[in-house]
Amino acid sequence: MNMRAPTRVSSNCHPPQTSRLSWLATIVLCCVGPLAAQSPRFVFFDAPNAGTGSNQGTLPVAINQNGVIAGDYVDKANQLHGFVRGTNGKITQFDPPNLAGTFVYAINQAGQIVGSGVGQFSITHGYLRQTNGSFTPIDLAGSAGTGTFPYSINDGGQVAGAYADSAGVWHGFLRDAAGNYTILDAPNAGTGINQGTFARVINANGQIAGYYADANTVYHGFIRDQFGNYTSFDAPGSGTQAFLGTQTDGLNAAGEIAGYYFDNSFNTHAFVRDTSGNLTSFDVPTSTITSSVSINDSGRILGQWAGTGQTNGFLRDSAGHLTTFSVPITNTGTFPSSINNHGHVTGVYSDSQGVAHGFVF
Repeated sequence: MNMRAPTRVSSNCHPPQTSRLSWLATIVLCCVGPLAAQSPRFVFFDAPNAGTGSNQGTLPVAINQNGVIAGDYVDKANQLHGFVRGTNGKITQFDPPNLAGTFVYAINQAGQIVGSGVGQFSITHGYLRQTNGSFTPIDLAGSAGTGTFPYSINDGGQVAGAYADSAGVWHGFLRDAAGNYTILDAPNAGTGINQGTFARVINANGQIAGYYADANTVYHGFIRDQFGNYTSFDAPGSGTQAFLGTQTDGLNAAGEIAGYYFDNSFNTHAFVRDTSGNLTSFDVPTSTITSSVSINDSGRILGQWAGTGQTNGFLRDSAGHLTTFSVPITNTGTFPSSINNHGHVTGVYSDSQGVAHGFVF
């Protein structure tokens, strides 16, 4: 998910959380307990061909356990491309064949990357980029609607994502390492336009977390075990109106889930769900929107928060202690996107001219 405000599916039939060009949108968060400012050691970087105008630049999305970073950059012509940054700092830029507007969603420990691009007739197609730079298409039969969005890949090469059919209904999918697909439809998922199932993240055990929009287009979280059993859940205080409710954005190896929810006052709050099914909501004090974006295997949650000012980052440990951070140079927003098991964090900051730059610490 990441570097952007939480979004809701709307009548334009685009999936949530896919617009890199809206990365400057303001978000806000709220939490209980004292906060401490954190001063990590930041490293900044830019893709070689990233644009230097407003709403252009470098947009890291995910970091794997080895510290390799994958993401997007917007060039001077406002076109989106993918990149991967090695642990030595070398950046390789890429675009899948015959696709434009490259989105990157996830990278696994082996360096395999999944994402999407736009092809003929404005249909989105998924791709798997291998470590040698070759590409494998990821497309679901029947994805004649908006297209196919592979959101997550685990270290075994299993991919989870979502696609829209010709009626604008969303379905989750699981792709195994051999290229076989399983369609995922959560119980009680709606069957109307902009309703259905969104498989967001998959862990090493094959558990999949996501959310579904019911017949009233209200969102509910779910986790699907490796045997195909679904458990639905709602964060306390989740809204019950259309386009409100619970959305998930992170899943670790133990099965702990991080996400956010929209309440009936249209405010956004973060939550964590433990392996016993207990849900805890939290907010950064003085914030108005709280969004968790990633959780690692030690239960450390990364997120974004903002109040009346700019967006900044936060970290929440497994005991519930919160620390906030911002890049230590003049900026108009810090947008963390991913944390690995070593606690390394990547994300984006916006400079005073509205240009995006990558960071890692």
